[in-house]
Amino acid sequence: MNTGGTLNPNTRNVTFSNGTIAFFTGSTVTASGLVQTQGNVTLNLRSGSAFNAPLKVLSGITNATEFSTPYKGKLFAH
Repeated sequence: MNTGGTLNPNTRNVTFSNGTIAFFTGSTVTASGLVQTQGNVTLNLRSGSAFNAPLKVLSGITNATEFSTPYKGKLFAH
C-alpha cells in the first residue's frame, strides 16, 4: 500500500492469499472489518505505517516483519 494510503474494509472481510504485502510509511490499515490471510503471507510493515485491524489466519503461515532499516514495523492491538 502506498504512502498515505488507507485500507478500511468497513465491516467486510479482505483476504490476502500467498505472497508479500508491503505497507509503506504513512499507510494505514484500520477497520471494523477483518483482514484475513491464507497460504503463506508476509506483511511487510514499514516503519511509520499503522496496521490496526483484526487479523485472522485462515490457513498457512503469516509473518509480520519490516525488511528495511530501522526495522520497526508494528502491529497495533485491536
